[in-house]
Amino acid sequence: MEESLNLLTSGAQIVFSFEILGFILLGVTIGMIVGALPGINGVMTIILILPFTYYMDIIPSLLLLIAIFCGSTYGGSISAILFNIPGDPQNACTCLDGYPMTQKGDAAHALGLAIIGSAIGGILSVLVLIFAAPPIADIALSFSTVEFFSLTVLGLVTVSALGTGSPVRGFVSLSLGMLLATIGISPIEGVPRFSFGLPFLQGGIEFIAVMIGAFALGEIIFRSTMEGWKIKIQPNIKAAPPKLREIFALRGTILRSFSIGTLIGALPGAGATIASFVSYSVAKRFSKTPEDFGTGIPIGVIAPETANNAATGGVMIPLFTLGIPGGAATAVMLGAFYLHGLQPGPLAFLGNTEMIGAVFVGMLVTNFLILFLGFFAVRVFVRVLFIPYGIQATVICVLCVLGAFGIRNNIYDVLIMLLAALGGVLLRWLDYPIAPLVLGLVLSPIAEPKFLASMEAHHGDLTIFLTRPISGITLGAALLLLVMPYIDQWVTYIRARRNNK
Repeated sequence: MEESLNLLTSGAQIVFSFEILGFILLGVTIGMIVGALPGINGVMTIILILPFTYYMDIIPSLLLLIAIFCGSTYGGSISAILFNIPGDPQNACTCLDGYPMTQKGDAAHALGLAIIGSAIGGILSVLVLIFAAPPIADIALSFSTVEFFSLTVLGLVTVSALGTGSPVRGFVSLSLGMLLATIGISPIEGVPRFSFGLPFLQGGIEFIAVMIGAFALGEIIFRSTMEGWKIKIQPNIKAAPPKLREIFALRGTILRSFSIGTLIGALPGAGATIASFVSYSVAKRFSKTPEDFGTGIPIGVIAPETANNAATGGVMIPLFTLGIPGGAATAVMLGAFYLHGLQPGPLAFLGNTEMIGAVFVGMLVTNFLILFLGFFAVRVFVRVLFIPYGIQATVICVLCVLGAFGIRNNIYDVLIMLLAALGGVLLRWLDYPIAPLVLGLVLSPIAEPKFLASMEAHHGDLTIFLTRPISGITLGAALLLLVMPYIDQWVTYIRARRNNK
């Protein structure tokens, strides 16, 4: 408790300055706008902004990226409620009741509920992060390379098992990312690997260039092959704050959804999308009138929006305490740490308390800004929806090239970005997820040195990963996550056969 309060005090002294508050305000505004735009999500925007943060200090750059992340998580609800087009997959569940409320002429009420749910979920999850992160980091300080390798394996497996529709496709995408990460100089022997005699490959694949290509440029190319949509302009769109007695009546749903979002967000690879659907399903199960869900009821809006914004605080827990990204967005933020020569994890709480405290306070400020801007700027954000997608795509393509080149001022990084874009398009056409590829590219350089160091310290004894309790339990959980989908299929098959009899 005392350590958390000290972090808040030191962080507040940094955050409450015109410069830092300006970056947070800019990030929230950008996040809300891109979140409301179908086809441009928060992760894509963070990737585009990341190369430009190289010229900034670590604290403003991190807070800018986090503000974009939190703002876009809420922003996707705007188009979901008004046009039945989720700005991001995590807002898809909001369409189920948000758009029917709009059809009934209650759009302002639905937008107000989304803002309140987003702000409450985000603020409460940040409080959990503030008070849970230091003790978790203290425990993690006792971990050796064996435990850290097992935790990284759990993160990799969770991404492929939970974060995608097909575990096999997720694992293939993850393996491709891990393979790309082996290109360059071996971390132990110091010899080139898979560079094929090309000097620019000996330095390894620049993962930010791959992120920009696979996520941003690949999405633009892929979407250009699809038929666009037409949005009917609705004048005088606004958000109306719900009454206090209505919020009080929904308190059980809000607290339950916040808990679900924070817990699921803390699982590497699970993320806000799963949190929002689970929260919606649980709210329906606890409801006395489940048949009303999908017809346009307030609880069907506030449940998923509270959960997906609560997940924004949850995903930060493994990043800051263990140095393991909880999803695609935090993987990009991990890249921001690397750009500035820092390694997140338990040691960060020892030598960078001001930075950690500033991030915590900045996240609280971000969620309060969502509450303020959501009500007063919805009309402006909605107008951005009517910008032709061709103009949006052109601006993004220019930013992709500038971002890839600006990382190391190397034209070969632009080439890598273009190749990654073509690979991203191919994966999308084949219905393979992109996020596991990026996370494999980011986590593999963390896992390999831990594994090799463990082998050297224990004379090549692989059983050490099973005999140490925390490592063994972690790997057991990873194995369970791998086989769970197949167990579910087997149980479903057995039940179907019994019913047929």
